[in-house]
Amino acid sequence: MDWSGAVLPTLSRWFVLSAFIALFGALSFPPLVMRGGSVAALRAQIQPHARRWVSAWIAIAATASLLDALAQRTGWSFITLGARVILLGALWMCVRRSLTLPTLFFGGLLLLSQSFQGNAAREAAWALAVLADWVHLLFSAIWLGGVAFLAAVVLPQARRDAASLRPLGRTVEAFSPLAVMSVLAIGLTGIMQSASLIGSVEALAGTLHGRALLAKLGGSAVLIGFGAFHLLVISPRLNAWRAQAETLAQAAQRFSVSLVAEAATALFVIAAAAAMTILPAARDAFQP
Repeated sequence: MDWSGAVLPTLSRWFVLSAFIALFGALSFPPLVMRGGSVAALRAQIQPHARRWVSAWIAIAATASLLDALAQRTGWSFITLGARVILLGALWMCVRRSLTLPTLFFGGLLLLSQSFQGNAAREAAWALAVLADWVHLLFSAIWLGGVAFLAAVVLPQARRDAASLRPLGRTVEAFSPLAVMSVLAIGLTGIMQSASLIGSVEALAGTLHGRALLAKLGGSAVLIGFGAFHLLVISPRLNAWRAQAETLAQAAQRFSVSLVAEAATALFVIAAAAAMTILPAARDAFQP
């Protein structure tokens, strides 16, 4: 496939992936991260903002799914669009009724619909490939979507109230192990996918699909660096609850800047991943 012919499908797929990841991150972050009495007050404060954020991303995900179906223009893409509309409607109803487990279930199915849109679904052993891709996408959404939710919902609310900076530190502290676990799962499933779809070192460097993977790996390395900075530098400072409100505010300000930079890097990584779902597998495209 010529790259110029893949630009529009890649952009539409990037839009879908970004919307799904942000949506699932918003759905999973409060129940997975903000548990326990120490962060209960902050969770209560962000609840109305979180609901508006989720509702907005449900609408954005529906729009992205429609644009992606129009860009791909295949029968399967329109079948997938119908399934996604049903899942998004179910998600909206579950969010309105505050049903946590059904919400995560339908969100997981929404991500699964994306796994059927890429190279994994075209493999001979498609069931295992799709499962690996879904797990990869699921943990990517927990990690990167969680970063987006932190930046857009949790941190702005915490910075409005100095008393919320301590539970913010505990929230970051609770999110960090989940992020580490996500990175390990993403790495493992990524190795499985690469072994199948890349085929050789020459194909990695000599095809558009392989170069997209290299770009994705580079961006992921930067994201891991941001995560380490938040765990080792920012979280301890936010947890050091003293009378020096100015010091805490400075730590929150630094956290805000690094989160925005991390979210921007995540968009680059998602763009590379989107290209990989559109481009032919390096194994098949490489011509020695």
